[in-house]
Amino acid sequence: ATVAACAKHPRIAGIKEATADLKQISEIIENTPKDFIVLSGDDFTV
Repeated sequence: ATVAACAKHPRIAGIKEATADLKQISEIIENTPKDFIVLSGDDFTV
């Protein structure tokens, strides 16, 4: 819910998610606009 709310803010273009939980990442993608950027991976790989 928090990420979806942030995705509506005009100055927030995306999020960097560092989790191995594919369900959580899928939910973020499903609940945010198509142009919202979701980067996923460990801190050292993004």
